[in-house]
Amino acid sequence: MLDKKVVEEYNRTGFVVVKGLVSDFIETITSDIENFLSQGHTGEDFYYEDSIDNKRSMLRRIERCLNYIDISSTDKTMEEAIASLTGYRPALFKDKLNLKYAGSNKFAYHLDGHFLWKHGDDQKNGWEEYAGSYINAVIPLDGMHEENGCLLVAEKQDTLKIFGSYEVEAIVGKLPNSSLPYISEKDNDKVRFKPLIMEPGDVAFFDWKCIHGSHDNESSTNRKVLYLTYNNREEGCNREKYYADKELSASDRNNKSLN
Repeated sequence: MLDKKVVEEYNRTGFVVVKGLVSDFIETITSDIENFLSQGHTGEDFYYEDSIDNKRSMLRRIERCLNYIDISSTDKTMEEAIASLTGYRPALFKDKLNLKYAGSNKFAYHLDGHFLWKHGDDQKNGWEEYAGSYINAVIPLDGMHEENGCLLVAEKQDTLKIFGSYEVEAIVGKLPNSSLPYISEKDNDKVRFKPLIMEPGDVAFFDWKCIHGSHDNESSTNRKVLYLTYNNREEGCNREKYYADKELSASDRNNKSLN
């Protein structure tokens, strides 16, 4: 169980950093991931980008990363923490390893799961097709600091201030492009972003209604993180269906990697 003040902060803002939550496991997990990355694997779950200076191609993220790495040692801790914050037993919805190496580009400000997509001729309403709410967990494998493009998160109420609603349909209707989750650049200045300064062993949790993103990593240090998304288990274990639908959707590969 998490401290009452931590739960109250999450309920008030939509996000919270829990210091040292997985400290007992992080060294082994980090070592295993570094070993995996050193083997140079590639495949459909591996996404690349050009560096800031456009001089090289860099691995940006690995989706379905738990198909390749084992973090099951944290399962009980994570489930108990999420249950404290949300009141429900979680089921993993999606997972990725974000690899923000030195020289990597920013992640534009967006709302996870808020977009339209097509499955054949049918239009689908983002992640709402699978469950009614989600919580994200961010586990840094390197120190996350402003210098290396740490995660920036806004309070949940800022979403309400910009869009006038928390409803997916209302939010998507006001996005510049309904097939992508990015907020308008003119709205960026209306949002108060907090840098999440974290070290390996810490975990950040934030509601899917929180706008978030990051700046370029112009430093010489990497900023790798595990990024896990959960829904209420009572609404189903939807990971397999989500990734199957994603491969069949009309979105192009680059956009799929962001949603």
